[in-house]
Amino acid sequence: MTLYRLDPQLIEVRNDLPHWARTNGVASFDRRHVLGHARRIGLGEEAIVEQQVSCITLSELLALSPKMPDVLKVDTEGYDYEVLSMLDLGRCRPAIIHFENSCMTNEQYETLIKRLIAAGYRFLADKMNTTACLSNPAGSRPTALGDAGEPSLGPA
Repeated sequence: MTLYRLDPQLIEVRNDLPHWARTNGVASFDRRHVLGHARRIGLGEEAIVEQQVSCITLSELLALSPKMPDVLKVDTEGYDYEVLSMLDLGRCRPAIIHFENSCMTNEQYETLIKRLIAAGYRFLADKMNTTACLSNPAGSRPTALGDAGEPSLGPA
């Protein structure tokens, strides 16, 4: 797959860039996402380079684990919906799933939330992130998080 990122050679010579850009940079499979970050710091399309990377699916990654995760945190810079769409909730149901929602379209977010509600999750959400918690994970008591119908901005 093609990974888009800020050009490391450009970043190396630009001491005026924010700390996050000089140290971690930003990379995504979504070119528009990287371009948005570049424009926020005064750079244009010329600041973006492409790199071919090998990838595996979420299912392949989970198959490498000796047990299913209790917590799944997804922070893939604009690719969270695509990653979470790969999650087979019939085989893997983490008690907590945390993801960035700010780069999803409304339709993507609604589709994902409906899917998670059907799997028994409740939510805490703000403009940037959503945390989905199983309403009654095996061996635990019910939570008081959010209304099952809608993501919540605070305790229920």
